Amino acid sequence: MIGDRGKKRLTRGEIVNDSLSRFLEGFSFPGVWHDESFHAELAVAHAREVLERMLQLHSAAFASLDPACPDAVQMAASGPLSFDDVWCLPIGAAWANLRSDPRYPVDQVVTLLADWATSRLAVSGVDNEYFPSGQRYDGTSTATQIIRGTFHVKLRYEENLYLVCEEFLRAQALSCAEHESVNLLMHDAFDIIDRFAPEFSSWTLRLLREVIPIVTSSAHCLQSGSSASEPGRCHMSMRNGPVALAEMLVHETTHQYYYLVTRLGPVDNGTDTELYYSPVKNCGRPIHYILIAYHAFANVLLFSQRCLAAGYNDSDGYLNRNVRILTEWVKTLDASLRRTTALTTIGRGLWLPLASQLNDSNTMIN
Repeated sequence: MIGDRGKKRLTRGEIVNDSLSRFLEGFSFPGVWHDESFHAELAVAHAREVLERMLQLHSAAFASLDPACPDAVQMAASGPLSFDDVWCLPIGAAWANLRSDPRYPVDQVVTLLADWATSRLAVSGVDNEYFPSGQRYDGTSTATQIIRGTFHVKLRYEENLYLVCEEFLRAQALSCAEHESVNLLMHDAFDIIDRFAPEFSSWTLRLLREVIPIVTSSAHCLQSGSSASEPGRCHMSMRNGPVALAEMLVHETTHQYYYLVTRLGPVDNGTDTELYYSPVKNCGRPIHYILIAYHAFANVLLFSQRCLAAGYNDSDGYLNRNVRILTEWVKTLDASLRRTTALTTIGRGLWLPLASQLNDSNTMIN
């Protein structure tokens, strides 16, 4: 097992060269063995590479905050790191900056990383005089949390959103004044998952770190989203009831597994330039978008089936409609995945175990 390698520091190249099949199944769907040490070492290896590259490219920007800042970031990057240390916005924002994403400007990213480094060194008990000036990202004074067992999920409201990458959400985000109702709704949604589809409990919480509650123009409009550049974070509407929120939690946290495992490498080799029809977007999409849609919606289909089989009272027919619609969507997406020859080991590892699970559950018409 990768987790049995003691203190040896792994690179992503070493991880990807291991036999991946049994590890990838745990990223495909819940209810199977998932090696926590594998996903932790993957995230840490990726974070170290990102931090090294940022220091190489932007040492002057770090030093402009404080001459000791580059050394502080280097010291934090070189020390012991856990999954929770690196599955966070500062690392994701740095990765996005390295890919020239304008929503993650250098000045904000280096400040986030300086603050991140200071927090890591403080936890490690390292004497470090550097402390970045300005507003701290972590929001510990105003952000509230959902606590489910050993898992803690921050709720980040309008008052906590000030970065460039957060501008588009600020107008939609709820305020802290609505925390009581949001807190109750979130717990109701997790209670549904725990009671009717318990294999999705750890699935939704394992990689989830922050939720931005938003409002939509209609109570009948589901809106949620996440980004590979913002690890552990999702935003979702809070006007649709607990079962719809549970569905969104399953959908968006499934994306988190995709984001994490693709730190290893791409899901396709780039040789297939065909656009495949997506019933989700009602247009042609590249094969990697077909896979990410399949991965999320097939898991929502499994979740809906599990709830109904466990006796959920679907009085308004919500989950039955889900099953009817998503069965057809998943069939169409699966057909495209079977046509392409461009999927990598990672891509097939996300798709095939899930397809097999759907067939075993009789939720997909062959």
